[in-house]
Amino acid sequence: MKHGPSNTPSNAETKSDPPGLRASPTARGAETRKGNDTVLRPESLRGRGEYKSTPPAMRLLIYNIAYGARPPKSARGMLLTPLRTLRSSERHFARIVRFIEDQAPDIIGLVEVDVGSVRTRRTNQAAEIARALEHLPRPHYAPKYGTRRYPRYVPILRHQTNAILAREGIGTIAHHYLPRGFKRLVLEVGVNGLTVLLVHLPLRKRARQVQIAALADLVAAMAGPLILAGDFNVFGGHRELHELMQTTGLKTANIDHTPTFPSWKPKRELDFILHSPEIRVRRFHVLNEVRLSDHLPLVLDFTLAPSSHGA
Repeated sequence: MKHGPSNTPSNAETKSDPPGLRASPTARGAETRKGNDTVLRPESLRGRGEYKSTPPAMRLLIYNIAYGARPPKSARGMLLTPLRTLRSSERHFARIVRFIEDQAPDIIGLVEVDVGSVRTRRTNQAAEIARALEHLPRPHYAPKYGTRRYPRYVPILRHQTNAILAREGIGTIAHHYLPRGFKRLVLEVGVNGLTVLLVHLPLRKRARQVQIAALADLVAAMAGPLILAGDFNVFGGHRELHELMQTTGLKTANIDHTPTFPSWKPKRELDFILHSPEIRVRRFHVLNEVRLSDHLPLVLDFTLAPSSHGA
């Protein structure tokens, strides 16, 4: 497999790919609690003497924030999800922002982000998070439905995006659109020689299978250190990703397969961080005390293999 920095120009490029392309942590860092939230203290993960001879660890946060809607507390509440996500609570979204800020991430991948519909009273959630964190440059986000599909013209739906923010700023940007399914976007960014791909796959299994096969082709054509992450909706379990991982050489950071959904009683592993061999995992956590969405957040602390620096 080849991965690495894409040759994408620095401005955003939209790519419609051909049909064939189309907490049980592994290691524990120091933790503290704020209310019901678990916070991994960044000082416990970076800057200590044991790391001085190696590159500093980077932190990646992956979180499906459900458009800032309050999460249900039971399976019965899940039945109201379509209605629940039609209105975002400003107070609840502020809690999500505080949680993200407390994690001190270097790279943030967010699924289900509203960038200015009536649901959020025209508030761009990605921009609000960037402003709150201050050190983060302008975020990059895009609708998930393809360039010519009708949801891009429907109120609320056209503001439903996935977003990536990075402390060091985003270099290369590309949009890939997978075949089949309602949600098609693969958001690609380059950050300091690292390629990050963010996805939100369909609920229907057949469409998901087609998209996973297309993702395998997409990743196999890339070179260098790479992370593929997001909400994969693999209700059939992590085995749905077995062929993709075999084809590309990607590994899962969640080696214990800790479930990530639903947040109030996790039973299924739907959210993943998959990484190429150049990624050295320092710590991985599913934050199972953080119930600000129906999904649990994932935090990965990692370094790049020395040979991949400056690639």
